[in-house]
Formats: sequence, C-alpha cells, structure tokens
Amino acid sequence: MAILEEPIKEVVTIKNYVGGEWVESKSEKILDVVNPATQKVLAKVPVSTREEIDEAVKMAWEAFPRWRETPPLARARLLFRLKELLEENFEMLSRVQTMEHGKTIDESRGETRRGIENVEVATGIPSLMMGYMLEDIAVGMDEFAYKQPIGVFGIIGPFNFPFMVPLWFAPYAVATGNCIIIKPSSEDPISQMKIAELAEEAGFPPGVWNVVNGGRDVVAGMLEHPDINGICFVGSTPTGRDVIYKRCGETGKRVIAQCGAKNFLLVMPDAVLDRTIAACMTSFFGNTGQR
Repeated sequence: MAILEEPIKEVVTIKNYVGGEWVESKSEKILDVVNPATQKVLAKVPVSTREEIDEAVKMAWEAFPRWRETPPLARARLLFRLKELLEENFEMLSRVQTMEHGKTIDESRGETRRGIENVEVATGIPSLMMGYMLEDIAVGMDEFAYKQPIGVFGIIGPFNFPFMVPLWFAPYAVATGNCIIIKPSSEDPISQMKIAELAEEAGFPPGVWNVVNGGRDVVAGMLEHPDINGICFVGSTPTGRDVIYKRCGETGKRVIAQCGAKNFLLVMPDAVLDRTIAACMTSFFGNTGQR
C-alpha cells in the first residue's frame, strides 16, 4: 500500500456475518462509525434485532455437531491459513484500526501483531487440549480426562482494541471445537468485519465464525439467550460485575472476563527520571488516551 493510501475510501454498510453469509440487518436503528481524527463518517452499522441474534445462534448450533467432530489438526490447518491471510493483509488491517479508532499507525501495527500472535498460539491446540490417562490410581481403578467443546460462545469486543481483543478468545474457541458469535464495538466494527472476511476466505465452515453488530441491546440479547453457553468480555469493572457476571449467572453461562485495567503509577525517589517521564507519557496518552 502507498504511504498515505486509506483502505476505506467510501462509506461502508456493515453487514452481519451469519451462517457463512453476509446479511444486511433489517434493523431500523443505524449508527455512524466516525473517524475521530477527521469526523468523517466511515460506515453505517446496524443495531441488530433479537431475531437476528436468534438466527446467529441457530446457525452456530447447526454448525457445532460437525465442527466438534472435525479433527483438531484439521481445525488447526484453518487457523494456519487465517494467520497467513492476516499477515498478507497486515498493513491494511492496521490502517483500518487507525481510521476507525484514531490510534497512531504504529500503535495499530502493534495491535495487529499481538492479535495475530494469538491465532498463531491457537494453531498449537492439538497438543494444548490433550487429556490424560492414569492407570491404577486405586485398586481396580483407572483415571481418564477428556477435554470437550462446550458449544456456542459470545465474544463482546471493546472499542479501545477493536482488532486484538476478540482474537484473545476467538481462535482458541474455534480451535477447541466451539462456534462463536462476535459482537464488535459499534464505534469501530470494521476491523472485525475484515477478520470475518479473511476467516471466510480461510475456509471455516458456515456457522463456525459469526459476527452480529450492535450496541448494548445486542449485548443484552446475547447475555439473556439460553442457547449461548459462554461469554467472553473485556471492559470496565462495573459492567463486568453488575451486568456480565449477573446476567450470565442467571442463565448459567460460563464467563471469561478481564475488567478494569488501569495504568496507575508510583514514582520512587531513585527513579531514572528520563525513562520515567517517557513511560508516564506513554501510559497517559498511548492508544489515544485509552490504554
């Protein structure tokens, strides 16, 4: 790509990716995705309806029986292909993040690299998910441990790391035989749209990798849905404690969450000030103030 080339040249209409198809939402509630540096509208993103959430869950469950029976090595091969495609599109993916989030291009490149690293680690799942067998742990007794996929996971992405954070969860979930529904932040959903396009190109079967767009209403629909087995979330402590854990507890969902990161600083008397000041500035203002 040329030095100043922008990957988003016209207003994009964001579609949901459900059951291997790009589906335009029937919702009448549409939000703008705005480049915070220029205030230019980059995309229109829908707030998906409950019926559209239901359809995504249905498609994921239809894909699950065959996907869970797919050998781990075959699942890993698809992740290897996805990693290859992410690498090939590294610069485009980084520039999309800068345009929709506002972070500097170097920060976006760092986020892209860390996201891809998670896909790379997940390719090793055939060895990471191995169970075990112990003979004669007691008289006439052997012990076996098997690791089995759970079902359908919802992944709720934050706005500050729109590319990386969903990849903290998605590659591992699909590698272990689960199906996923990603709900990107409505402020910067284009990164996950691009990843879904590459997952489709990599050859993931329809229904394994799904994306449903929207805001809090969609999150609520996912939390309340009886056929979503688990939720992955990164965000604030109040939201995690009062919304995610509470709703998931009511519906028996498993939760993987990271809440309330804060870059607090304690400067000691013997600190090397030049390094300390640089570290403080990065902590305060990195990622456009959302580190």
